[in-house]
Amino acid sequence: MKELTNREAEVWELIAEGRRNKDIALELKLSHWTVRCYATSLFKKLGVRNRTEAALKLLTNRDT
Repeated sequence: MKELTNREAEVWELIAEGRRNKDIALELKLSHWTVRCYATSLFKKLGVRNRTEAALKLLTNRDT
């Protein structure tokens, strides 16, 4: 897995909690477009296709 930025890691955590981009944007004081860009970037780095796969990968990484 490629190195994530601190912000990508924050977005990943919130995605794994089931939060929507709009909610993540409000919490992190970003635009929803910026959150979308972070999500796209972290999906590529994680090698996943969607939010569900990203959440599962986070849970899997915590267990190891």
